[in-house]
Amino acid sequence: MVELEANGVRQSLEINHAERLLRMPNNGGWVLPENSRYTFDFNNGIEFKRNTREIKQAGTERADSESNQAAEQD
Repeated sequence: MVELEANGVRQSLEINHAERLLRMPNNGGWVLPENSRYTFDFNNGIEFKRNTREIKQAGTERADSESNQAAEQD
């Protein structure tokens, strides 16, 4: 089930039905909410979000933790 919203109303729909609605040009304003766990791409359909953090932030945190570990090993 996927939650869509339109005009302040949220409704849970099956993924196939939600994809059909989102692909329609005049779908009544149905969109995925901003805090949704899913993304929609016209070619790929609805997909589960793999990473919700910003890429820059994730890369910085990883680099910082690796540099701290290297200092502790010396």
